[in-house]
Amino acid sequence: MKTTKSYSRHLVPGRIAILLVAAAALVPDVVMGTLFVVGLGFGGAAIKKFKDHGEDPQRNKLTAPVIYALAAAFLIGLPAFLNMTKTSTLGSGDGNSLSSGVYNTVGQ
Repeated sequence: MKTTKSYSRHLVPGRIAILLVAAAALVPDVVMGTLFVVGLGFGGAAIKKFKDHGEDPQRNKLTAPVIYALAAAFLIGLPAFLNMTKTSTLGSGDGNSLSSGVYNTVGQ
């Protein structure tokens, strides 16, 4: 008599939940990477707008490149700021802070 493997035992609700939590842990990294790339795009647009202003200051006002540059600085600096905030509130994960042990055991 030939036995067949049952794969249903591998997809128990607890395992599915663990896989979803592990996948959800990657979402902030993707968002932060996207913000950084968008910030680089705004920086490139700011450089182009500064160049356009230098060629024809009457037609191209200085406010547009300054706004683009400020948006680029905000978007590029936001991931570092959020990482610092996360580390200071949730702990670094090295076991030296009160909450680092709880934070590290969530996905295990």
